[in-house]
Amino acid sequence: MRIESDAQGMMKFNQIYQWLTNDLRPFLGEISQKYHLTYDQYILLKSIQDQKHVSGSELAAGQHVSRAAISRRCRELQLLGLIEGISRQEPDYRLTYFEVSKHGEEVLFELNKTYDKWVEMVNEKYGQDKFAKLVALADELVEQASVIKKRLA
Repeated sequence: MRIESDAQGMMKFNQIYQWLTNDLRPFLGEISQKYHLTYDQYILLKSIQDQKHVSGSELAAGQHVSRAAISRRCRELQLLGLIEGISRQEPDYRLTYFEVSKHGEEVLFELNKTYDKWVEMVNEKYGQDKFAKLVALADELVEQASVIKKRLA
């Protein structure tokens, strides 16, 4: 496929992004609805699980959102009983770290099984090599977007 302009390239990229997210969200949807969890909350919960004992500032940087936005999102996960906020002892008692609760681990286990099944189906259809190349290219695009964002700031 030949891309004639930057705008056309951006539109094609947007179509690919929408296909990926629109395909995956319904796949996780039934389980997500069972726990009243959005796809974005799942991603945040997974990030907290992967990083273990992570601060709101670290989460905000990783999710590319403000600390206030992360604070709201984490509060929602706390109200659902999926994460716990743990206050730091010294030197700054105001700093809170987040960890996935036992209930959160159970929910993630079920969601991750479903997600892994989706990845397996994509791998079967397109092959691991193509899927790995797509992931690597997406990583490059994310990194480049970060560089461009810093230049524009």
